Amino acid sequence: MDKKVYDVSFSDMVNNLGKRVSRNDDLALIEFDDYDYQKIKEWLTKNRLSGNIEFLRSKNQGQFCCLLEGSISLEVNRRRYDLQAGEGCCMLEGDYFRLLDASKDSRWFVIISRSGDSMMYGINNALLLMSFKNKLDSKRCFKMKEKTARIIFTLYGLMRETLDDRELSYRDAIIKNYMHIMFYHMCSDFFNEESYPDTPASSRRDELLLQFTKMVSENYKEHRKVSYYADKMCLTPKYLSTIVYEVGGRYARDIIAEFVICEAKRCLLNTSMTVQEISDYLHFSCQSFFGKYFREHTGMSPQAYRQSPNQILEERGV
Repeated sequence: MDKKVYDVSFSDMVNNLGKRVSRNDDLALIEFDDYDYQKIKEWLTKNRLSGNIEFLRSKNQGQFCCLLEGSISLEVNRRRYDLQAGEGCCMLEGDYFRLLDASKDSRWFVIISRSGDSMMYGINNALLLMSFKNKLDSKRCFKMKEKTARIIFTLYGLMRETLDDRELSYRDAIIKNYMHIMFYHMCSDFFNEESYPDTPASSRRDELLLQFTKMVSENYKEHRKVSYYADKMCLTPKYLSTIVYEVGGRYARDIIAEFVICEAKRCLLNTSMTVQEISDYLHFSCQSFFGKYFREHTGMSPQAYRQSPNQILEERGV
């Protein structure tokens, strides 16, 4: 990339940007306005970037931005978006972005998560997550219906109150459920055909990707080879892999692995199953092979992920 890039971490967002921050160990809500837009410029200058807004890159954290009032312009992965009140934008780990402009009356909030995908925080519906990510590949920002926007704004207020109340029992569980509600409401508009019309020339290819994704969601525990799915779809593995990559932007083998790892993480964090039991549940030949597979895709062992995921992220400077 010909522009200077600054990797923005979770701590950067929480400590240096925005004037109102509400957070727990894994998730933060930050509110911005035009004053903060100017503050971001100053902060970038202090970090020896040019005086203009340069590209930032999400470092090990996902972001969901929603405009409350006014308008803002931003660029994500070299594509410009002009947002009005009630419109949202999702940015994934590794995305390049920069804020281009903000109206004097602008006010927006950002939800960030250490887990990498803020709007998908704690969601275990693997098929929905994959479909959501496939949509994000073509467009990071989207419009919401007026009713949906009102619900999102209400949930934002409830989440802020909950995060600010550190004496509240089950605070993290409440936040996770608010996020679930927000995500599903947003998806109801995100998959709206009017907002995202299919291109007729690519509809058949899209159908193949959806068919593959659905089949993986139903069989990933037993089958992790692309050849299995290609055979069921009466396609060659090479052709299936090509279609999946060209339409979805991901390799077929990586989509399969994402389902497996998503379920493995869910079991490690939300169940009392032993690593051996999880290995058997996911039909690995042995625990050591499961451990190798998990480490290959996450950079850590299953035991380490289960014991202290947040501490590990802190040590990595997330």
